[in-house]
Amino acid sequence: LVDFLDLAPPLIIHNDTETFEKYITLLVAKIQLYGKETPVNRFVRNCPPKIDVPFREIVKPHARYCAIKKRHLYATSRQSPYLNYYDMDTGKMLGTMGGEFKKGRGIVPTQECLYVADAERCQFVKIPYDEQKPSKWFSKKGEGNGELHYPLGMEMFKDGKLYITSMETKRIVVFRPAPSPIDWQFDRNIRLPHKPYDIAFDSDGNIHVAFGDHIELVDRIYIFTMEGDKVGEYGIGEVKGPGGITLDKNGYRYVTEYSKEGRLVIFDPYGKMVSSSDLLDYPMGVCIDEDGSIYVASNCSHTVVCY
Repeated sequence: LVDFLDLAPPLIIHNDTETFEKYITLLVAKIQLYGKETPVNRFVRNCPPKIDVPFREIVKPHARYCAIKKRHLYATSRQSPYLNYYDMDTGKMLGTMGGEFKKGRGIVPTQECLYVADAERCQFVKIPYDEQKPSKWFSKKGEGNGELHYPLGMEMFKDGKLYITSMETKRIVVFRPAPSPIDWQFDRNIRLPHKPYDIAFDSDGNIHVAFGDHIELVDRIYIFTMEGDKVGEYGIGEVKGPGGITLDKNGYRYVTEYSKEGRLVIFDPYGKMVSSSDLLDYPMGVCIDEDGSIYVASNCSHTVVCY
């Protein structure tokens, strides 16, 4: 069992009960996955070979970020003022939304609407599904409280607050829900050591932040508490220019390398690299559906690739 998990025996020798119990939990999860044909299990069972060849590509010019809701895949574009959406089962384009984007980036889908960050406008916008066009823009360019400067990644925590990376001001700006017509109010800033690209939450409520300046001392993922205290890091020397990040329900971490010969790199729940994809052309946004399929927006190859 130790060989199966690639565990270090000193964990048992040192009687680190809490850590050992976590590994046993992971072991059980791996045994349950063993033999099932899911994207997650393909690299767990054969760790660490390459991910399988993409089985479907969804044509989308300059796809940057993607999100999933109600079996629809939403993708923003680097050059188009629109956000496109697709049927996830057929790959067929169903329509467009927006029409006012300058540089559409991160997407957060909710039950009633999408929230989308615009890096050039330095704002984020609400787009109701039934209207399919912006109903209200929020924030403005600046360094003050509630202001954004080149927002890229955004994520909504389970308490309903929005967390948005402000790359040029090296921080995450947090907004809390407010009564209409205000809708969103500034909550707090989380200061960061480098320029953030994307963020994701784990099951403990910690924030995983991708820093990707293609500098060896910067390229990695940091883990912060909600209060902004650094509690961990991973991907050092293993990812070059991390751009997008997401986590699945089992705690596995999926990180894209934003470069001409970038990859999708996968880490286990403890930050150990377990697999990577074949080369992609500037992959950025990454998301996972309820079946465990992985969708990667490959920017310059004009596709969203599905594993």
